[in-house]
Amino acid sequence: MKSFQFRLDSVLRLRDSQLKQAEETLRKAAARRDVIQMELQAMASESETLRRTICCSTSLLGSDLQWTASYAKSLAIHRQRLSEQLRKAVDDLAKTRDEYLLAKTRTDLLCRLRAKRLAEWKVAEALHWEAVASESFLAVRHN
Repeated sequence: MKSFQFRLDSVLRLRDSQLKQAEETLRKAAARRDVIQMELQAMASESETLRRTICCSTSLLGSDLQWTASYAKSLAIHRQRLSEQLRKAVDDLAKTRDEYLLAKTRTDLLCRLRAKRLAEWKVAEALHWEAVASESFLAVRHN
């Protein structure tokens, strides 16, 4: 009897490579989101440091106040940009997660189909060898 061949092996390999690519894309999207979150946390820490400096300093001059106000405004603008980037990164991550789940589902379905076909083939092969053994036994017995 022939060895087991799954006709969809090439499709399964394609789906597996698509799944690996989706995993990599998902990992990169999560890393991008994490980097932006860390930048936002650093920005919040910097803002807090600036606020404490202004509150605790006793000898701020007018130019110092002007500089700190400008710096605070630039921090706020940068924080707003980072917040927008974070929103986009989270949206991209959700989209990428959906694509990953779809790729995983497709691959899992093909793997289950392959396993089912392999089990069917094993049963058919066992029946074939049982029939061969029966025929051999009967042939020997009648001679």
